[in-house]
Amino acid sequence: MKKKSTFLIIISLVFSTLFARNFFDERYFEYKITVPFAFSNNCFALDDLMKEEAVIDLNSLAAGVAEDGLTFLMTMNPEIQLNLNLPSVKVGLIAGLDAYANIGMGDGLLKMLGSGLKVGDELDISISPKIDLFAYAETNVGLKFNRFSFYVRPGVFAPILSVSGKGGLFVENKSDSIEMTMDAVFNLYTPFAFDNLEDFDSSSVMKGLGVDLAMGFSLPLFKHLTFSADTRMPIVPATLDYHASMEMKGGTTISLEDLDNFAFDSSDPELVSESGAKFKINRPLTLMGYVDFLPMRNLLDLRAGAGFGIFHPFMTDNSMQFYWQYYLGLTVNFINMLKFSISTEYTRQVFINQLGVVLNLRLLEIDAGVSMQSVSFTKSWLGSGFGAYLVFAMGF
Repeated sequence: MKKKSTFLIIISLVFSTLFARNFFDERYFEYKITVPFAFSNNCFALDDLMKEEAVIDLNSLAAGVAEDGLTFLMTMNPEIQLNLNLPSVKVGLIAGLDAYANIGMGDGLLKMLGSGLKVGDELDISISPKIDLFAYAETNVGLKFNRFSFYVRPGVFAPILSVSGKGGLFVENKSDSIEMTMDAVFNLYTPFAFDNLEDFDSSSVMKGLGVDLAMGFSLPLFKHLTFSADTRMPIVPATLDYHASMEMKGGTTISLEDLDNFAFDSSDPELVSESGAKFKINRPLTLMGYVDFLPMRNLLDLRAGAGFGIFHPFMTDNSMQFYWQYYLGLTVNFINMLKFSISTEYTRQVFINQLGVVLNLRLLEIDAGVSMQSVSFTKSWLGSGFGAYLVFAMGF
């Protein structure tokens, strides 16, 4: 009896999804909180640790590290929204924080620990941080005509912190000596005086605001096929007025015959702070196109997308980076009340393999998902990084 009841419920959900609008469609007014975060690396994976006897094989790690070294990545993007959803018009207010930290390290330390330092070897034991923190506010306006819809989302953003630079220790093993050179320059940009934080004024964060514009559309091509596109373009770059620079230099030559007199000559780290830097910065530029194939109306959605992104677009400090992006996903939707999704993608220079679920009770909705991530495609399937998100929405 229970099996028959369960079967009848599933059948009713399927037919309701296929042939009718229902109670679980969009709320007319809603308050939404989104909390996603992720961290990953391109070297250490979960299967390296989940063993009966954990053994760290430095030789294997050294052999498997990428040519450009180790990369540690962290992202976080908490956001709140107020949305008004009418049949043909949507209006929303959005505010949030966008944190991105990419820390690159030279492969020299792992190679030296795993393989030693042979004659003729040159090792790069360096670090290169890329850190951005933005606060932003956006207004979303969407219109729908029959099955065609589009939206525009102008936004203002205030950079709170931007860190860049590169440097570290470079080692070369010659036949009769070892040469070591230290050379590092790190730059930190903020909207407030870095060396006078006791006089911090929150209004300084609002100076030099930047402006960008997100927009997109959805267009049905055939009965079961829809094309859509999304983009975000910089309009006016934000400006950071304060710059702090730290420079470190030094070096030595170690003679194998005179190890007792080893000395590392280096200058003290020099921190220079200045105002009026007028450092220009933008949030990433993105462009993505998607094709949605819905063979069973809204019950099943097969989505494929491709596009590109640009990190630090139009900047002149050599930090601008172009990268391709893609997305492949599948969603099973039961009358908008219960959804399951699985996807794989490469966005913001991260490979993401994700599972998600949506429970929508009209007045209350909870979306949650988990993912395995990495800047390495192979490592993204082996547990070298993880992400999660939680979305809470309520309204009527």
